[in-house]
Amino acid sequence: MKKSIFKKKRFYALLVLVPLIIFVFQFSKFRSSDQDFIELFEQNGFSECGVERTSMGGVEMRYVWAGPQEKPLLLMVHGSPSSSSFWQAFFEDSLLRREYRLAAVDRPGFGYSNFGKPIHDLDLQAQLCAKAIKELKPNSGVYVLASSYGGSVTAKLAMNESELIDGIVFQSSSLIPEAEKTYSFTHWTKGRFISSLLPTTIRMANEEKLRHSSELAKIQNGWSKIKAHIVFLHGSDDGLIYPINAFKAKEMAINAESSELKIFEGRGHDLYWTERPALISTLIRMKKNILLSKAAW
Repeated sequence: MKKSIFKKKRFYALLVLVPLIIFVFQFSKFRSSDQDFIELFEQNGFSECGVERTSMGGVEMRYVWAGPQEKPLLLMVHGSPSSSSFWQAFFEDSLLRREYRLAAVDRPGFGYSNFGKPIHDLDLQAQLCAKAIKELKPNSGVYVLASSYGGSVTAKLAMNESELIDGIVFQSSSLIPEAEKTYSFTHWTKGRFISSLLPTTIRMANEEKLRHSSELAKIQNGWSKIKAHIVFLHGSDDGLIYPINAFKAKEMAINAESSELKIFEGRGHDLYWTERPALISTLIRMKKNILLSKAAW
């Protein structure tokens, strides 16, 4: 009898752990060191690049950048669990490198930003991103590409800094409270003992996930403050961050300079992998359209 109970417990444990492992490898890359990024930039011919740190309120955030200052800045903000290394393919893309000065952050708790110590406060994360942008001293426009929960941070950033951000692409972004899937194992693993057994990135993701809705609820009355040009990209079959996020956020961004929504039929939460050329072309087209609109003034 005891042996049977043990087998059942082991079976249920596997049911929890296997999806966790699949989730990590499908939706995130592990962190890359400072030297890894320097080598990546050198291999791709960047003559101007760097790995920097900024801090606020005792929280340190790492960000990496590559490209000349005269080009418009594209800041990339990852989801969870992930890090700045998530965007490696974009640093390697010749089209983006031609159009933008590229930068990416490690959000607090991930990568090399207070790793293992998440900061749930969206406002503090947004302020850190704004500080990084200003330290990079952009002189020809600021654009942001946000993925998943990185969209939550970016929305708050654009609310706080309405005159700083020219354009935003929200890719599969979490923007509305209670509009995403929370797996049952997220609740099961929040206890101290089980949580301590998990990989740090998974533990950070779980802790952050359980705070998404309450943090998003705090910023819902701020959508009218966003003045940037916005593009929402979402998969019709996204079972993690539901498409309603894009539809509702578009409705609330009433003062955006422009607002566009594209739904990819049959796609899920993995647009970064399945629709990468479309993401890149959207970023390039958005910049071109914004520059044309500014010239018309």
